[in-house]
Amino acid sequence: MDEVFVCGFNGFGQCDGFEVLLMPFLEDPESDAARPLDITVSDTTRYCPVNQAQLLKNSPTRKTNSDTTQKCPVNRTQQLRDGESGQTTDPQECQHRELRKRKGSNCRKDDKMTDKNMCSLRSVCTFPEKSILLKNAEITWARICVTLLKITGAECEAMTHHTFLSGYSASTDGTSPLQLHLTDTVSLGSSHGDLLLQNGRRLLMLQEKSNDPVLSSIAGNSEAKEEKPEHPVNLELVSGTASNFVTCYDGISVGTLVPENKTTSEGLTDNAMELRLVPVDSGLSVRHVSCGLEHTLLLTQHGGILSFGAGSRGQLGHGSLEGEQQPQMVAALEGLCCVSVAAGGWHSAAVSELGDLYMWGWNESGQLGLPSPGVQEDICRRGQQQQQQGDHQQTHKPASLHLWPVCVDVGFEEEDIVSVSCGTRHSAVLTCNGKAFTTGWNKYCQLGLPHPASVDHFTPVVFPSKQATVKQVWCGAWNSLFVVRNTVEEKCK
Repeated sequence: MDEVFVCGFNGFGQCDGFEVLLMPFLEDPESDAARPLDITVSDTTRYCPVNQAQLLKNSPTRKTNSDTTQKCPVNRTQQLRDGESGQTTDPQECQHRELRKRKGSNCRKDDKMTDKNMCSLRSVCTFPEKSILLKNAEITWARICVTLLKITGAECEAMTHHTFLSGYSASTDGTSPLQLHLTDTVSLGSSHGDLLLQNGRRLLMLQEKSNDPVLSSIAGNSEAKEEKPEHPVNLELVSGTASNFVTCYDGISVGTLVPENKTTSEGLTDNAMELRLVPVDSGLSVRHVSCGLEHTLLLTQHGGILSFGAGSRGQLGHGSLEGEQQPQMVAALEGLCCVSVAAGGWHSAAVSELGDLYMWGWNESGQLGLPSPGVQEDICRRGQQQQQQGDHQQTHKPASLHLWPVCVDVGFEEEDIVSVSCGTRHSAVLTCNGKAFTTGWNKYCQLGLPHPASVDHFTPVVFPSKQATVKQVWCGAWNSLFVVRNTVEEKCK
């Protein structure tokens, strides 16, 4: 059986709503809980609303929490701020802090940590691995979106994609979190707050300010006087920065997708969106793309890594704080064949085919798995230095910035790394033995550890079952999601 665990920020009911939303689908997978997606030019998405009150009533161990389901409109004007210490304020944290200051808002009005806006490691669903597979997960700062593949028939005659989304609601009443179940729909990628979905050959954009996906179309680069692409674009990989999407399309090409409201002869329309495709000259064929808040990493077919975007925290790995408009090869990793890359808020990570982990960029919260001055000060202030460090040996001096990739020791020699994922200020790795390790900022328990203290070295995530084998790991801005198989499987050879 496969089991999904989530942890982290739950201020908009992402975790609670996700568990409630999946319940009817998993209890009776033979019947669809949502109507087929119905979109026309004059209509928006229709979906089957979930009777949350009835489901909660059927689950007596579940408690409602009005504080986690209130409307919290996003303040898009909040910008990154640099203090005298040179530390950048997390934009998501700026937004949430600004929301709490609004008069008449039902959001939390204090900064104290409580169970109301955090979620420790918790199982939200269990499903048979042979009939339901988790294909993809996208986690924005206020929403969780997963795509499940349901397989029916002894010979796998039918396969249906189901996408579930829970979290922040942009509704005017602000009484419940957003809950969506879309059939025949796959999540392609997410930016800071928006999601890009695909229903058949149709693209759908679900913006943070909306509760309903709208039809989207790809337009050419208007600056280059291209009204339409020369041929239909096949989007294969999509990731997003704070302002746009970066995609790998048609097998070899890379470009940015800038969302724009579609304009008709009568003006702007609310039920259609254009994605302006701006080609990016990478010079090499790309097999994976990963975006942070202000930068992008590209993994080439031959295992090389290119980076571009802002470099104010060394996240590009070029040995400086300068940004790059076009992709540039990370010279320190040339000669290595990498198999996984991940871009966090202002840090980056890569895994080589030999199972080595490389990290670089901002280390203010220990997100690189290297000693951080801020974390060390907190540990000393709490008087728990010996207790938290244990047998972990520090081989690097505490530093807030690493401008070049550094090979990071996870702490267990027999554990080769196979993949890495990064949140805004935390990171997670998956080993060949099916174990997960996390490090970094932990204010909302997004590391899956039994405490909210940040750590600056990779720490194993412990699951209830001793036979748990972690299959996949995704990091959101303030959340983490783990897919665990509770069976004994073959380990690394």
